[in-house]
Amino acid sequence: MGASTEKSVNVKQTVEKRKNKAAKGVLIAAIVIACLAVLIFGGILGAGIYAGGLDTVFPNVSAGGVPLEGLTPEQAEKALADAGYNDKLERVLVSITFPDDETLTVTGLESGLSLTAEEVARAAFEHGRTTNVFRQGLSYLQSYMQQVDVLEGRLGSLDEEHLRAIVRERVEAFNAKASKDSYILTDTQLLITKGSSGRLADEEEVYGLLVDKLTEAARAYKTIEARYDVGNKGGDTIDLEAILSDVKVEPKNAYYDPDSRAIVPHVDGVSFDLEAARRALETAQTGETVAIDLIVTPPETTTEKLEQIYFADVIAQCTTHVSGTSNRRHNVRLAAEAVNGVDRKSVV
Repeated sequence: MGASTEKSVNVKQTVEKRKNKAAKGVLIAAIVIACLAVLIFGGILGAGIYAGGLDTVFPNVSAGGVPLEGLTPEQAEKALADAGYNDKLERVLVSITFPDDETLTVTGLESGLSLTAEEVARAAFEHGRTTNVFRQGLSYLQSYMQQVDVLEGRLGSLDEEHLRAIVRERVEAFNAKASKDSYILTDTQLLITKGSSGRLADEEEVYGLLVDKLTEAARAYKTIEARYDVGNKGGDTIDLEAILSDVKVEPKNAYYDPDSRAIVPHVDGVSFDLEAARRALETAQTGETVAIDLIVTPPETTTEKLEQIYFADVIAQCTTHVSGTSNRRHNVRLAAEAVNGVDRKSVV
């Protein structure tokens, strides 16, 4: 009985010792973890304070493939310029052609989507920086382990107010021109503007097209040309027969007028192909100006031919030297100028 009791006491003491030993181990582990946490937290805070005092871009930061780490904003801007960034910006442009062949052209910088070298350098400098010291330290330490390109997927803020203003101006100008049929006659062509019959350019459609193309151009650093069409309806009031009647001129021969003793110039015949004009208008876009070549037919007897007949020969030619006073020389010059080129038949 006594031996059994003593053995039970020894077992309890052993279990108690093991519990105490395990508790000490847990406590030591907790202290170690706490110390490590303090060290890590302190290290991150220290890194954040250190990073806050830097005047250069964090490690492994680039822009468009141009390394900028360790550079001040001014140095980063120069590095971008030296790498041709500004030349790339000049290629960012969108040109939208309307049916009247007028264009709406906007650059990436004008739209606000493209960032200047100065703005990119500033973005690179501000990457990872924050007013929260702990977060700033964490970002600074992470920058040693991962590379960041601040231009990847990054665009500037769209200047919507400016873009809508220039779109509105172009659309209003186009609609004013395209709302009615009209034509202009030049020396060689008949220019007919096909009216819209109510179908006009839509400001929202043009704005949406412009923004989509600008975004594409800004991401790829390229120039994009696009067209805006409003269909080919319209032109209902164009009377080609009436226009032909106004335009058509019969050729007239040049002739010599005995009363004025001068050649009356010839008149070229003018016309155009009615069917060709009709086909061109049918396929033209609304608001488009169609150029139709005029058919110019000279008469049988032109002014040039008649001049060769009437003034083909030199009747007389004389050269003389004039001397005397300046008044005499002046009078002789005036007399020579008066008879020079005079038709001999007009001399009485």
